[in-house]
Amino acid sequence: MVPILRDNCQIQYFFMDTKRNKSEKFAQLKAQQVLKLINEYQPDVLIAADDNASRFLVMPYLKNANLPVVFCGINNSTQPYGYPYQNATGMVEITPVSPLLIVIQKFLPNANSGVFLSADVLSQRRMYTRLKEIFSKNNILLEGHFVSSQDAWEKAWGDAQQSDFIFIGNPAGINTWDKSRNRRFIKKHSNTLTLTAWEWAAPNAMITITKIPEEQGEWAAKVTLAILKGMSPQQIPVVANRRWKMFFNRELLLQGGFSLPIEISHNAQEVK
Repeated sequence: MVPILRDNCQIQYFFMDTKRNKSEKFAQLKAQQVLKLINEYQPDVLIAADDNASRFLVMPYLKNANLPVVFCGINNSTQPYGYPYQNATGMVEITPVSPLLIVIQKFLPNANSGVFLSADVLSQRRMYTRLKEIFSKNNILLEGHFVSSQDAWEKAWGDAQQSDFIFIGNPAGINTWDKSRNRRFIKKHSNTLTLTAWEWAAPNAMITITKIPEEQGEWAAKVTLAILKGMSPQQIPVVANRRWKMFFNRELLLQGGFSLPIEISHNAQEVK
């Protein structure tokens, strides 16, 4: 995003920090601080990244306002925020559910149960709701485990070994998260199929199918420039991300007793 915008406009940043500080009161306070900054800075366009920026700032205060808004990073659906507005457009961040289902069925044709394990934050609960609905249509019951500490995550991981597979969600929001400890723990306790949709989590999962984060930023930056040149947000349709990458972790697959299908090995990158 920044390289595209840097030579064409001035950029003012504000980080709401609502994943580490999860209370609504905190988010509402941050929204008021953003509004104050908007009033002082008078931007020509606002880029709102992630769900909470839309939930706590754009929807209650900027819906159909004069300030053009470009949103990105909203997980799976704009329905909770009522987009598009007259002054807003954006890109939705869709989890690659269909490719993940195909992979699960290749490894486990008779799979009927799985666990979604993540931090206890709004965006992950919303993702789980969507995944659960889609998986249920394929006769797979997906159970959600939402935790707030490293210890709770490890307990949930151990309990989930009884399921057919584990979908590793985003741990952002677990304040005691220990990346090194987590990776050591997973290497010792990985007997069931594990999947994730985040590239940075690929070392902890057997199979990863991920969005390309840069796609969100690049699209938002290009749309912002179009609006700065006179285009109305209403002229730009809301879209979803279109690009994916796949990874496999041979060590964890072998530990779980899984053979790697040749079509995956030919179309995926190995991580170690």
